[in-house]
Amino acid sequence: MPSKKKYFTPQQLMELSIKVMKKSESEHTKKVDPKVGAVLATKEGELLSTAYRGELQAGNHAEYVLIERKNADKDLRGLVLYTTLEPCVDRNPPKDGCGFRIIDARISKVYIGHLDPDPTVAGNGSELLKQNGIVVEYFNKNLEQLIHDENRDFFIAAALRAKDLSQRELTPDISALDQELAEYDFTDFSEKAMQELISRAKLKFHIGTDAFKKFLTQRRLVKCSERSKRKIYRPTGLGLLLLGKNPENHFENSVVKFTSTTNDNQVITKDFKGPLVLLAEEIEHYLGIIIPQLISREKFRRQSVADIPLKVFREVIINALVHRDYLLNTHQILKLM
Repeated sequence: MPSKKKYFTPQQLMELSIKVMKKSESEHTKKVDPKVGAVLATKEGELLSTAYRGELQAGNHAEYVLIERKNADKDLRGLVLYTTLEPCVDRNPPKDGCGFRIIDARISKVYIGHLDPDPTVAGNGSELLKQNGIVVEYFNKNLEQLIHDENRDFFIAAALRAKDLSQRELTPDISALDQELAEYDFTDFSEKAMQELISRAKLKFHIGTDAFKKFLTQRRLVKCSERSKRKIYRPTGLGLLLLGKNPENHFENSVVKFTSTTNDNQVITKDFKGPLVLLAEEIEHYLGIIIPQLISREKFRRQSVADIPLKVFREVIINALVHRDYLLNTHQILKLM
């Protein structure tokens, strides 16, 4: 007879993750490692799996053990993760940050017990999850205090590292535009935009080659990770804006909304979408069409010239593209006439 499924409240699952956390194994002797426990459950509260740091191998993070070691062959879409410490973002290659593993697994909701004060994380882990559509909630304050007490030495050491970096005027923050976009891959880049980049930069290599991908990686337009001995290139936010086929699907504010008024007071609106590498020239071409043309007789041969020189608009266009906040969720309107 099959065993009866057990269901728990979020509070009980938080408490279980703390209980599991206490089993953590440290892999270092000269520095303090955090104790971390993780629990995987359904939205209804059915307990599926637990893990703790160093459970199967020294140095393995709890989320890695849970997702990649214990549940690698399972569909984790829509599940809920309870973790006592904010997931990390960056690890030494070829390892991936736990935040990206959570995103790749399509987990829909994460409860975080305590934010990680280490300057390599410091709120970036929770922000990464939110920016990729994952609902983030936090443990109750009394449970947060239990996690803090259990990891007191780690938090003290992390605070000292953060203070040291602050005094050296380093900024540990990870820009949203520098982050890998886990839901996109190299096929989301526009071939025309990439070719335009190659032409402008006078590169000697071709689209899709290792040399070209290395060029994009060095300029933080893509990030490379190795999984199952296979390299995966994913756009960063900046890469998607510059080269993406449809960056407006992720960055709503990448759309340039152009509004003009004719001599008879008719309002004409046009939206410009697509990779920023191509956008400026498309707008300029459009201006060349709608701006009234005059006949110049300064030379023997007649020639048409714009009523208003296009160079007047170029700086306005570039400023509109460069200085806008692409993280806003509302369209900016570029009024040129």
